Amino acid sequence: MLRMVKVAALALSVLSVVFATSLASAEIRFGVTAPRGDEVALQQWSELGTYLSMRLGEPVKIVPLAVHASIYNIGNRNVDFLLTNPVQSAIAMSVLHAQPLATLNKQSGTEFSGVIIARADSGIATAQDVRGRRVVSLRVGISAGAYIFQAYHLQQRGVAVPQDLASLEERRTQDELVYAVRDRAADVAFIRTGVLEAMAREGRIDMADFTIVDRANDDFPLVHSTRLYPEWFVMAAPGVDETTAQRVKWNLLALSPDDLASQRARINGFVHPLSLSELRDALIGLHVPPFNDPGLSDTGS
Repeated sequence: MLRMVKVAALALSVLSVVFATSLASAEIRFGVTAPRGDEVALQQWSELGTYLSMRLGEPVKIVPLAVHASIYNIGNRNVDFLLTNPVQSAIAMSVLHAQPLATLNKQSGTEFSGVIIARADSGIATAQDVRGRRVVSLRVGISAGAYIFQAYHLQQRGVAVPQDLASLEERRTQDELVYAVRDRAADVAFIRTGVLEAMAREGRIDMADFTIVDRANDDFPLVHSTRLYPEWFVMAAPGVDETTAQRVKWNLLALSPDDLASQRARINGFVHPLSLSELRDALIGLHVPPFNDPGLSDTGS
């Protein structure tokens, strides 16, 4: 009898493990690139995970990822879906054949830009003033609004990055880039639109301490230096079940500005994927791998 009890207990234990494993495998991992750090990303996007969990009837876990690790994680299926900048999206589509599902629609719209900042007392105001300066950015060749947009903007004005700079150093987060300029550790920083306004709103900086190099004068609601490019994309990793991918897509498109997930993330929702053709021109112009291969210039958006 005792032996039967032990066998039954062992069987129950095995079934529990199998059940727990099946639940774990059912979890959908939704990666989010975190240029301001994991804490900020979780504050911004955790409610989106709750929204998708409720709509899909399956647990969705938000996974913050470092800028340099996002493509690796979607390529190796450490995440099933990825919300990331358009540069990494273009690379993932071209190299990994990741499927674009939606483009982010922020309160500022479906496009964003790069900002080139300097201290207000630096005398740096135009692209030509950046020549010979100490510059900081996020990951070179990967970050969209904190490197690619600015490098292409400067290249078109005759300033080669990094050749014409005194130095180019990377930082881990957008906030660190701003602080480096404020604290005189760098002369110039490349950041994405909205970061200055967010940090000022949070009481971290005073925008009056900074100047915007080549400040654009248009209808876009945030300060910026470069032209506008499509916002971040949500992509399905290679091999994700098509039915699941489409369910995620249509639930993202159904997200309204009034939903708590939108309010927490300060977005209006998502739209169908926008064209990346003009961004591809920038990547080709900068010889960013894999777009240094002429054969990729004719690929679609």
